[in-house]
Amino acid sequence: MSETNQSDPCCANFLARSIFISFEDLLGREELQHVLNQATLGFYKDHYPPQDLEKVFPLFNLKQLFSSLNFLYGERSSQGLILRAGRSWFNRLYHQQIPSLGLNTIDFITLPKKIKSQRSAQLLADYFTQFTDLKIQSKVEGPFVTWQLDCSSGINPLIVTSFIDLFQGFWQEALYWLSGGKTYVFDQQVQSSNKTSSAQILIPTSPID
Repeated sequence: MSETNQSDPCCANFLARSIFISFEDLLGREELQHVLNQATLGFYKDHYPPQDLEKVFPLFNLKQLFSSLNFLYGERSSQGLILRAGRSWFNRLYHQQIPSLGLNTIDFITLPKKIKSQRSAQLLADYFTQFTDLKIQSKVEGPFVTWQLDCSSGINPLIVTSFIDLFQGFWQEALYWLSGGKTYVFDQQVQSSNKTSSAQILIPTSPID
């Protein structure tokens, strides 16, 4: 396994580990190994990153994982898999104790439902900004909360666009939980060039039913 360059954008080990396990739940261990081999990440077989807060796992490796899914299953099917993995990813992170997403405290649970969408967007933006080298901003715009991933210095723009479907699945499950089982319609916008990239998830504050 190659050593991580200190300047490479990374995420905390526990985040990468939970992503691997989420895909393993969907695909099975053997099929995930096939995907990892295609992505030249076969060295992670039976050696997922440890469950710790050290921010050393290269984000580029996850981009390679998503690219491998796209190559093996096609764009549409791989997008569906990534969305489903994002939903599973939320459930894993929500139920862990350390570090907590901050969505199960008494102060948060007692908030009005519409306020929860806005408050959770900021909490989660702070959470992922702390534990990854992605820059995430949250702001309220009319009936939506805009959750934006920006490409910071030194981050390959493809990394940002690769994460958008995973985070949309994450938010689908988060709002399903926050609303007590309601359905929401999402939109996403991606802007990319050779040097910069940004991706937005438009998070509705009200369900469609």
